[in-house]
Amino acid sequence: MTDDDDHFVVKGRRWRATDPAIPPEVAVELRQLLMAARRTSVRRCGRARTRRRSRWERGLRKG
Repeated sequence: MTDDDDHFVVKGRRWRATDPAIPPEVAVELRQLLMAARRTSVRRCGRARTRRRSRWERGLRKG
């Protein structure tokens, strides 16, 4: 743990610690919601990247 007890360190990387005031059941639910949001964000980013690449390739073909 760091001096402020907000983070812990593993192999030189700082990671946020879980708030001990949050009940375990609530912490599990919050983590599930967070991970679902992250998966949705990654999917959206991937689709946007694919559309940009497709537009770029079509632009090359026109010229």
